[in-house]
Amino acid sequence: MTNTLPRGNFLGSQSIERAAPGFTVALRRATVPPQDVHEHSHDGAHLVLAIDEGYVSAAVGAQTESAPMTLVYNPPGTLHRDRFAVAGGRFVSIDIANDLVPDGIIDPIIVTDRGALFTATRLSTLMSGQNADATELEDELLGLVADLKRPAISSIHAPDWLGAAADAMSDMSGDSGLQVRQIAQTVGVHPVHLARAFRKHLGCSPATYLRHSRLTKATGMLSRQERLAEVAAAAGFADQSHMTRTFQRDYGTTPARFRESFG
Repeated sequence: MTNTLPRGNFLGSQSIERAAPGFTVALRRATVPPQDVHEHSHDGAHLVLAIDEGYVSAAVGAQTESAPMTLVYNPPGTLHRDRFAVAGGRFVSIDIANDLVPDGIIDPIIVTDRGALFTATRLSTLMSGQNADATELEDELLGLVADLKRPAISSIHAPDWLGAAADAMSDMSGDSGLQVRQIAQTVGVHPVHLARAFRKHLGCSPATYLRHSRLTKATGMLSRQERLAEVAAAAGFADQSHMTRTFQRDYGTTPARFRESFG
């Protein structure tokens, strides 16, 4: 007999929970050993942001074991055995009310939309901040659900090279000296043309996209075993202070507070 978990129940300990109209978000750590995770479903639709690497999922687009900051969407009633390969992985659970469930997604999926991933990352850090409020969370969550059905690049007239440019910027974001003109050269376009396309089709400047990429990378790396200075260097920040200032400005919390928020 399949185990159906009531809304708000996940296989992991909970350190922080926040509610917003139509949503419940929690920071969690996987506590059930992977061999003890059996097939189960949930009463409602939900998202899981696997902060740490090694998340195992049968969702469409999943790798054998995921990289850090993998976002999974499970429609209502999805039968799955998603788990971390090793107990202790950190994740964010997002319960979605029935009237907000996106239409047309019938299978569990790995969410690849960059805007959705950036939003989910920001949500995880807002949770650990001291001033998170329901209105801000609701706004972010509604945007996240809207992004689930958006194409990776929203405009139907986006140039073919823009996706490659965005991928290159994410891949190269660990280089603190990275310049927009380097990305433009990589895809063979003028830097001004690149900047214009980012704003038009991705809704942000290349600099903002790069900052988001670095923040996402740093968030995925943060753990009790890694020094903040090492995380900052690997994520492409000039130094630890630069990373802390950027976290505080964009996420309303510090890397240290976020690292400790999962208990």
